[in-house]
Amino acid sequence: MRTNHQNVRSEGLSVMVASVVMTAMLATGAGAQVSGSLSPVRAQKIGNQTIGAFPVQENDHFGATFAVGDFNGDGRDDLATGVPDDDGPTTAPVTDGGAFIVSQYFSTIGLDPVKLVRQSAGLDAPEAGDRFGGGDFNEVYPRAKQLASCDFNSDGFEDLAVGIPEEDFGATGSAGAVQVHYGRAGSFPGFGSEFFTQNTSGIPGDVEASDSFGEALACGDFDGDGFDDLVIGVAFEDFGSFSHNAGMIEILPGWSGGLASDFAYSIDQDTSGVDGGSEDQDQFGYSLAVGNFDGDAYADIAIGVVGEDEVGAVQILFGSATGLNGARDLFFYDDDLGGTRETYDDFGEVLVAGDFDGDGYDDLAIGVPKEEAGTSGNDVNSGEVKVAFGAAGGFDLARARRFTQSTLPSAGETSQEGDHFGASLAAGDFNRDGCDDLAIGAPEEGIATADGKDGHVTLLMANCTGGFASGTARGIIAGSQGFPGNVNEHHKNFGWTVAAGDFDGDGHDDLAIGAPFETADGLGDAGAQTILYGSLFSDGFGTQNLDAWSSHLP
Repeated sequence: MRTNHQNVRSEGLSVMVASVVMTAMLATGAGAQVSGSLSPVRAQKIGNQTIGAFPVQENDHFGATFAVGDFNGDGRDDLATGVPDDDGPTTAPVTDGGAFIVSQYFSTIGLDPVKLVRQSAGLDAPEAGDRFGGGDFNEVYPRAKQLASCDFNSDGFEDLAVGIPEEDFGATGSAGAVQVHYGRAGSFPGFGSEFFTQNTSGIPGDVEASDSFGEALACGDFDGDGFDDLVIGVAFEDFGSFSHNAGMIEILPGWSGGLASDFAYSIDQDTSGVDGGSEDQDQFGYSLAVGNFDGDAYADIAIGVVGEDEVGAVQILFGSATGLNGARDLFFYDDDLGGTRETYDDFGEVLVAGDFDGDGYDDLAIGVPKEEAGTSGNDVNSGEVKVAFGAAGGFDLARARRFTQSTLPSAGETSQEGDHFGASLAAGDFNRDGCDDLAIGAPEEGIATADGKDGHVTLLMANCTGGFASGTARGIIAGSQGFPGNVNEHHKNFGWTVAAGDFDGDGHDDLAIGAPFETADGLGDAGAQTILYGSLFSDGFGTQNLDAWSSHLP
């Protein structure tokens, strides 16, 4: 039986907590930083499981993608988890048709899967190979970008957009589509409400083979009208015979009725004012992240252009009263952040926004999992993460930070070939100090053996006076230091995807970690997810180690 002490709120507890924290601060010195963290206490490992008529099956890959949002308006975040290779019910299987599972929090059991959702027959029926909920993916180039949560109709319930980049239209393969589910009180809707393709009235472009419309999704209020808008990445869009896979983004404005496809517009690198120019294999729109980087009244977007000049780049478009456009943009390569342009690094492949220094401007973390980051000369795909800090003008690139596994020794790992450090990123305030912390996945890290693909997550705690302090990184390994899982199980790719949200509603963000190649119920690659809860007390109580404590009262 698990007691729920973390959710107790009383004057007596607050006095006791304040006393303990003050004692801890005195013990470590007046200037000491008392940081918070995620705790193995209450941690959950949730394997893929049977829901209704949908059994657990091999190669489902539960945990391949995540989206977080309060879909039912209960004040606690829910978790949508992609199961892209789900085959559906055994009575009417659809090979790799795909699905997603919605989990909600219950005080007695924690986060619990409550509903499996497939493509909606009234919009577009499940088809073999659609991989609804996650798209096509493999172990070398992780894709975890096909789910996005925002409130498109501003009704107080967050909604879920699902990219289906492998959707076919007759003989036109992998043209792509997006299905939208609108939040409501009570249970999550089992059927989608809207279905968009490049054939939908008002949406620019045409349905073409291998465009992969919906490959990446992100959302935010770019025009400041109170309704969130949806951005759809079409990274493999062609422009003429000499610009294959140049890429574009499509923007669908929100309104009281949902998403207004009739007012959709597109942006590419040939749009007026946008830097770069559409070129062969640029893949503009491969990755997306939304934040308010300049601190005005409008959301902005960061766009990964992973094939730019064969090295990769990031494009920033700023919101305005008329939405996104090229009137203000920034364009930077790795060397603009103190690095080096290197062929096939795919700089900009993974993006996440968060305010890491607490100055009111969102910052941008950039995962470069293909970076050769070690010192041995044979550290291909070891990976790194760059952080660019937001400012009134957009970004203060001179403050940029670089992190590799070797520069974060307190997390317990070093940069090695094939680790793919930075393949997944999540920003959340796990210790409730007012600035976001950063979770970094290295899904191909070998723990028990060098090439075991066990996976590892680095938790990099931020401080609100400069971004990140040295020595605040912590390693998270499945089955180690009290965290659930089996440290000896190989090839599970723990950390394939990560997402932050306040699942229990206690004011501390929590962390979801996907392991889509985990064995569940004896079925290989069925998949699993681990949930770690942020709290006032973490571990280290008996050892007097305060690195994982929070000094902030509930």
